[in-house]
Amino acid sequence: MNADTEPRLAKWPQLSICFFAFGLVLFALILALPSRPANAAVAPQYIKFERLVLPVIRRRGLEGHLFLVIYLELSDTKYRPLVASKLTPLRDEFIRSLNRYIAHRPRILYNVQLPELKALLLKASARVLGEGKIKAILIQAAANRRF
Repeated sequence: MNADTEPRLAKWPQLSICFFAFGLVLFALILALPSRPANAAVAPQYIKFERLVLPVIRRRGLEGHLFLVIYLELSDTKYRPLVASKLTPLRDEFIRSLNRYIAHRPRILYNVQLPELKALLLKASARVLGEGKIKAILIQAAANRRF
Protein backbone atom coordinates (compact mmCIF):
# COMPACT_ATOMS: atom_id res chain seq x y z
CA MET A 1 0.00 0.00 0.00
CA ASN A 2 1.15 3.47 -0.61
CA ALA A 3 1.26 6.32 1.86
CA ASP A 4 -1.74 8.09 0.36
CA THR A 5 -4.26 5.33 1.10
CA GLU A 6 -3.14 4.49 4.63
CA PRO A 7 -4.71 7.50 6.41
CA ARG A 8 -8.06 6.84 4.71
CA LEU A 9 -8.04 3.19 5.71
CA ALA A 10 -7.29 4.09 9.30
CA LYS A 11 -10.54 6.12 9.49
CA TRP A 12 -12.81 3.22 8.40
CA PRO A 13 -13.18 1.64 11.85
CA GLN A 14 -14.15 5.00 13.35
CA LEU A 15 -16.69 5.73 10.59
CA SER A 16 -18.21 2.26 10.78
CA ILE A 17 -18.68 2.60 14.56
CA CYS A 18 -20.38 5.99 14.05
CA PHE A 19 -22.73 4.58 11.38
CA PHE A 20 -23.51 1.56 13.54
CA ALA A 21 -24.34 3.78 16.55
CA PHE A 22 -26.50 6.02 14.37
CA GLY A 23 -28.37 2.95 13.05
CA LEU A 24 -28.97 1.66 16.58
CA VAL A 25 -30.35 5.02 17.73
CA LEU A 26 -32.60 5.24 14.67
CA PHE A 27 -33.85 1.68 15.20
CA ALA A 28 -34.60 2.40 18.88
CA LEU A 29 -36.55 5.52 17.92
CA ILE A 30 -38.61 3.60 15.39
CA LEU A 31 -39.43 0.91 17.95
CA ALA A 32 -40.39 3.57 20.51
CA LEU A 33 -42.95 5.13 18.19
CA PRO A 34 -46.52 3.95 18.82
CA SER A 35 -47.98 1.83 16.08
CA ARG A 36 -51.03 4.10 15.94
CA PRO A 37 -51.44 7.53 17.48
CA ALA A 38 -53.54 7.51 20.63
CA ASN A 39 -55.94 10.11 19.30
CA ALA A 40 -56.40 8.50 15.87
CA ALA A 41 -60.01 7.87 15.00
CA VAL A 42 -61.11 4.29 14.49
CA ALA A 43 -62.89 3.71 11.22
CA PRO A 44 -66.64 3.43 11.79
CA GLN A 45 -68.19 -0.01 11.56
CA TYR A 46 -71.41 -0.33 9.55
CA ILE A 47 -73.90 -3.12 9.08
CA LYS A 48 -76.18 -2.88 6.09
CA PHE A 49 -79.73 -3.49 7.16
CA GLU A 50 -82.22 -4.95 4.72
CA ARG A 51 -84.43 -2.60 2.76
CA LEU A 52 -87.69 -1.83 4.53
CA VAL A 53 -90.91 -1.39 2.56
CA LEU A 54 -93.77 -0.13 4.70
CA PRO A 55 -97.35 0.20 3.48
CA VAL A 56 -99.20 3.40 4.33
CA ILE A 57 -102.79 2.38 5.08
CA ARG A 58 -105.51 4.97 5.76
CA ARG A 59 -109.31 4.90 5.82
CA ARG A 60 -109.55 4.60 2.07
CA GLY A 61 -107.13 1.69 2.03
CA LEU A 62 -103.59 1.50 0.78
CA GLU A 63 -102.37 5.00 -0.02
CA GLY A 64 -98.74 4.24 -0.78
CA HIS A 65 -95.45 2.77 0.33
CA LEU A 66 -92.47 4.11 2.23
CA PHE A 67 -89.07 2.67 1.23
CA LEU A 68 -86.01 2.90 3.49
CA VAL A 69 -82.42 1.72 3.03
CA ILE A 70 -80.74 1.69 6.44
CA TYR A 71 -77.19 1.22 7.75
CA LEU A 72 -76.42 0.69 11.41
CA GLU A 73 -73.25 2.32 12.75
CA LEU A 74 -71.83 0.25 15.59
CA SER A 75 -70.29 1.96 18.59
CA ASP A 76 -67.64 -0.78 18.82
CA THR A 77 -66.56 -3.74 16.69
CA LYS A 78 -67.17 -6.16 19.56
CA TYR A 79 -70.95 -5.66 19.11
CA ARG A 80 -70.97 -6.92 15.50
CA PRO A 81 -71.80 -10.59 16.40
CA LEU A 82 -74.56 -9.46 18.78
CA VAL A 83 -76.17 -7.22 16.18
CA ALA A 84 -75.81 -9.86 13.47
CA SER A 85 -77.56 -12.43 15.66
CA LYS A 86 -80.45 -10.08 16.47
CA LEU A 87 -81.22 -8.71 13.01
CA THR A 88 -84.63 -10.41 12.83
CA PRO A 89 -85.93 -9.05 16.18
CA LEU A 90 -84.44 -5.70 15.24
CA ARG A 91 -86.28 -5.73 11.91
CA ASP A 92 -89.55 -6.57 13.68
CA GLU A 93 -89.07 -3.73 16.16
CA PHE A 94 -88.23 -1.29 13.37
CA ILE A 95 -91.38 -2.23 11.46
CA ARG A 96 -93.51 -2.00 14.62
CA SER A 97 -92.12 1.43 15.52
CA LEU A 98 -92.38 2.76 11.97
CA ASN A 99 -95.97 1.54 11.60
CA ARG A 100 -96.90 3.39 14.81
CA TYR A 101 -95.11 6.48 13.51
CA ILE A 102 -96.83 6.31 10.11
CA ALA A 103 -100.26 5.89 11.67
CA HIS A 104 -99.99 9.29 13.37
CA ARG A 105 -98.47 11.20 10.46
CA PRO A 106 -101.09 11.92 7.79
CA ARG A 107 -98.58 13.69 5.50
CA ILE A 108 -95.86 11.03 5.66
CA LEU A 109 -96.05 10.37 1.93
CA TYR A 110 -95.52 14.06 1.16
CA ASN A 111 -92.84 14.97 3.69
CA VAL A 112 -90.54 12.36 5.23
CA GLN A 113 -88.76 13.73 8.30
CA LEU A 114 -85.42 11.90 8.35
CA PRO A 115 -84.18 13.21 11.74
CA GLU A 116 -87.38 11.95 13.38
CA LEU A 117 -87.04 8.56 11.68
CA LYS A 118 -83.40 8.26 12.78
CA ALA A 119 -84.26 9.05 16.40
CA LEU A 120 -87.18 6.61 16.31
CA LEU A 121 -85.04 3.79 14.89
CA LEU A 122 -82.22 4.49 17.34
CA LYS A 123 -84.66 4.13 20.26
CA ALA A 124 -86.04 0.92 18.75
CA SER A 125 -82.53 -0.52 18.40
CA ALA A 126 -81.80 0.35 22.04
CA ARG A 127 -84.92 -1.60 23.08
CA VAL A 128 -83.73 -4.72 21.27
CA LEU A 129 -79.95 -4.59 21.70
CA GLY A 130 -79.48 -2.40 24.77
CA GLU A 131 -78.20 1.15 25.17
CA GLY A 132 -74.99 2.15 23.45
CA LYS A 133 -74.59 -0.74 21.01
CA ILE A 134 -75.69 1.29 17.98
CA LYS A 135 -74.00 4.66 17.62
CA ALA A 136 -76.13 6.02 14.78
CA ILE A 137 -78.73 5.08 12.23
CA LEU A 138 -77.85 6.10 8.69
CA ILE A 139 -80.68 6.31 6.21
CA GLN A 140 -79.01 5.83 2.85
CA ALA A 141 -82.20 6.25 0.86
CA ALA A 142 -85.79 7.16 1.62
CA ALA A 143 -88.50 7.21 -0.98
CA ASN A 144 -92.26 7.22 -1.03
CA ARG A 145 -94.79 6.12 -3.57
CA ARG A 146 -98.36 7.36 -3.60
CA PHE A 147 -101.22 5.57 -5.27
